Amino acid sequence: METKIKSKKSILGTWNFVLMEFIKNDGKVKKVGTQTGGMLHYGRDGSMSALITLKRKPRDLDDLIAYSGTYTMDLKSSTITHLPKVASRLHNVNTPLLRYASFRNSKLILENAGDSKGHYRVIWKRAKL
Repeated sequence: METKIKSKKSILGTWNFVLMEFIKNDGKVKKVGTQTGGMLHYGRDGSMSALITLKRKPRDLDDLIAYSGTYTMDLKSSTITHLPKVASRLHNVNTPLLRYASFRNSKLILENAGDSKGHYRVIWKRAKL
């Protein structure tokens, strides 16, 4: 069962990548990437960074998703908006990236709004540093 984000404190800290999926509008789910990995960090000061490698040994920028900047939260809608200041994909710089956020079995679930084909779901577990 998924639960909404109830406080900023609940997401603070570092998260390890678990899985990325593409959910087609017809409901079919497809795993994205091969041997992927990554980390996500939310700071108390509103800073954030995300890195996802889409291959075990990335060879170029197309093999990863990386950005760093700030974030805001809307607890009513259970959303987190990332605002990258730097990004491996230049079209993401200074572009608000809305993520629908929830928890399932202590894992953080982030989903984008998607398009006419479907949307992405990324699952994270709290890092043990």
